[in-house]
Amino acid sequence: MKIRVGIPIAFDAEAWSLLGTRSWRHFDGRAVCTTALPCGTEIVALRSGVGIEKGLEGAKWLIREGVHVLVSVGVASGLRHDLGTGDLIVGTRVIEEENEEESKSWESSPACSKSAYEALLGERIPAKVGPIVSVKSPVSTPKEKAELYRRSHALVSDMESSSIARAAVEADLPFLAMRVVIDPPQRKVEPDLSSCLDQHGRICFPVLWRNLSRRPSLFPELLVMTRDFAIALQALRRAWGAILSSKLLTF
Repeated sequence: MKIRVGIPIAFDAEAWSLLGTRSWRHFDGRAVCTTALPCGTEIVALRSGVGIEKGLEGAKWLIREGVHVLVSVGVASGLRHDLGTGDLIVGTRVIEEENEEESKSWESSPACSKSAYEALLGERIPAKVGPIVSVKSPVSTPKEKAELYRRSHALVSDMESSSIARAAVEADLPFLAMRVVIDPPQRKVEPDLSSCLDQHGRICFPVLWRNLSRRPSLFPELLVMTRDFAIALQALRRAWGAILSSKLLTF
């Protein structure tokens, strides 16, 4: 049986980093890219958009399309003090914070997480394993990141992994979560910069120009964010290449 692996991808830049310049087709109002691997496995990537709801919608669409495995892969905010830009995390558990007092969690498929970690080490790519927490809005300041780590003990935070995990568990499918740190715990992400991204992570230049004109002091921060994003995407591309080179996705 041909295995189909579904990947909902939040940012367009993540999609291009993982899949290169392959052609994307628009199907059912969605941007989809299907790639056949030499081993026979088929990768079905969907540019789903940013956020828990978008991730859930994308994951459920992929399940209806008949995928056998779901993968959450992309960038994330570092929460633990020892993490830096470009550090890779293989998720052992995915947490969704409903509020500061309540949360839900889903265990990742042990075979997936263990094999992914071993595939990375086999290519001499350092990685850490641990929980990932998904939040409804970005954590932007060192204080917010420290508080989220205290509550969840997760290594990183994103806005999609929990919805992908939820959909996989409800459909009785295995899932893998792998994230790379873009902003370390000590770094503040300026809202006037993060707000310049649309729901697919694309830069809205009129908003960016307006914010930079109003606050020229943001320009050095923009350069740092651009550098960190490039580092994170390079690490993500290398890690994904190691996963594809292994037999992990043959299941």
